Amino acid sequence: GAALTMLKALCCGLLVRQPFRSTMTSSASTTRRFLSSVDPAVLAQGWSKQLLSVEDSSNNDLRAIVQATTQTLPLLEDASSVPFVCRYRTEVIHPLTTRQVFLLHTLKEKHASLATLRTKLLECIDSHDVALQQRIQTSTSKSELEDLYAPFKPPSKGSILERIQKEHPKLVEIVDNLWNNPGITLPPAKSLQPQSALVHLLGTKIAGHAQIVDLVMEELVKHCLVKTTSCS
Repeated sequence: GAALTMLKALCCGLLVRQPFRSTMTSSASTTRRFLSSVDPAVLAQGWSKQLLSVEDSSNNDLRAIVQATTQTLPLLEDASSVPFVCRYRTEVIHPLTTRQVFLLHTLKEKHASLATLRTKLLECIDSHDVALQQRIQTSTSKSELEDLYAPFKPPSKGSILERIQKEHPKLVEIVDNLWNNPGITLPPAKSLQPQSALVHLLGTKIAGHAQIVDLVMEELVKHCLVKTTSCS
């Protein structure tokens, strides 16, 4: 009964609206762009030992590896560019081997994926600590950067539920009342705001009652228009 009351509030249009659905779309996409603010020569210096470690070669000329890496990095736009560079840009990548170029591309991708965390960390550290700056600029390890950022990380604001309880105590009270008193009249829609907080509170309630899934499906069939697309 309590679940039915809450589900009617959900299915009758108070929550299922395009603006809310749009907030469910993830806006966090991993960047694949090369971080132009970091000099390729700095990255080459930081990654050269890793490149040497993957080949049992007599050519251990660190200076040549650094120079070749510096020249090769701007050519590695994506994974598909690696075979082309290895085949047709031999004069640029020499003395790097194909294995080393593939590793270089992997390092570059990892480095680019950590751009946001790296930027936050560089804003916090002492600008005069050149060694630490170079370590951060060349790191491809998320755990390493997170460990360095830990002392500067803002304190946790608590779980989503804790924040809702603190910021919207009236909404929490209304939801608890509806849940514990099935059959009561639904309050005005404006009192069931914000929508994202209401959905989270409702989801928390439903999570503890697995049998409600069937009830959810029944109410969705009654009140929602389901659109399907066939794939040939």
